[in-house]
Amino acid sequence: MSKQFICVGVISAAYHLQGLVKITSFTTEPKNICELPCVSAKGDKIICNFIKSDKGKIICRIEGVNDRNAAEKIIGTKLYIERSVLPELDNTEYYIEDLIGLDVIDVTDKVVGKVKSVHNFGAGDIIEIYFNNEKSEMYSFTKEIFPEINKKSIRFVE
Repeated sequence: MSKQFICVGVISAAYHLQGLVKITSFTTEPKNICELPCVSAKGDKIICNFIKSDKGKIICRIEGVNDRNAAEKIIGTKLYIERSVLPELDNTEYYIEDLIGLDVIDVTDKVVGKVKSVHNFGAGDIIEIYFNNEKSEMYSFTKEIFPEINKKSIRFVE
């Protein structure tokens, strides 16, 4: 059985000259990412030590990264954890990653497409739907547009 990995953050910038980095964390509390056993897409272990918060991001020292040049080389590195590390949720909660692939149903329970991906460009989550007519569209992830979510489907009200 293959392991399922979930992206929990990304190294977004080098910070100062001592090899510190800025991390955009996708965890509820940004600095919690430093408590998780993160790996890169290549499977390399990434140990980050929290330094401080900075405008919605966190400043960290990555073990083995000791200068700005080394920090610049890892910009864009996504940080993953094994799905099995995450706590189980009750039926009213979900992880964003779990939405991908769900059936999208309309108010009459007709399947109109599938969730293709979930984006966040800085102003909130965006759900991208791949409709049955083979067109793809993006919608703000709000309770008004997506009033109901369960383990098999997400209700869509346009």
